Amino acid sequence: MEISEITKAIRSIDSFDDLKAINNAISNQWSSIQKDMQKQFAVGDRVTFKHKGRTVEGTVTKLLVKNITVESDYGTFRCSPNILTKISEELTTV
Repeated sequence: MEISEITKAIRSIDSFDDLKAINNAISNQWSSIQKDMQKQFAVGDRVTFKHKGRTVEGTVTKLLVKNITVESDYGTFRCSPNILTKISEELTTV
């Protein structure tokens, strides 16, 4: 199903309970995807992410329920897993 079709179907709903059920389903799916993304990371992994227009490189220090703590030269950041990119082991090994 296309996004435009989904949007059109949602706009045609006139029941608050139905919209609430859809919202819960979306929220649950979002949480599931975020948990799956978080499983890609482990403490000690080298990662990058964008912060205020610059690329920050750091090390994963803690896995929290919804976020990942990253220590960098610019300080400690709590990041959503969807903004992190793991640095390939081949690039860090010299």
